[in-house]
Amino acid sequence: MNEYHLILTRVHQVNGQVGEREPIKLDIKLHDEIYEIIERVNGKNIFSEQATASEFAIGLKLFGEIIIKNRHTPLFNDFLPHFKSFMKKLKQYNGEN
Repeated sequence: MNEYHLILTRVHQVNGQVGEREPIKLDIKLHDEIYEIIERVNGKNIFSEQATASEFAIGLKLFGEIIIKNRHTPLFNDFLPHFKSFMKKLKQYNGEN
């Protein structure tokens, strides 16, 4: 099991309000190597910016783990088949289809 530590810190707030927020710190365990996933997504040239591809890969992986861990939760019942289909399409994507 791969383990990661994620820290989310607000750097700038659009509305200009001032107010400190404590960073959100998460310890995450994943079956997959997240850095390899990021590299694969970057290599598919889905997005014009590498940062966007990295954000997408991280968000999708975290979301996918939550869905899988909670697959028996009614909220995800209808969505799970679509998620599986999307993941299959993503894995096959080569920048042309």
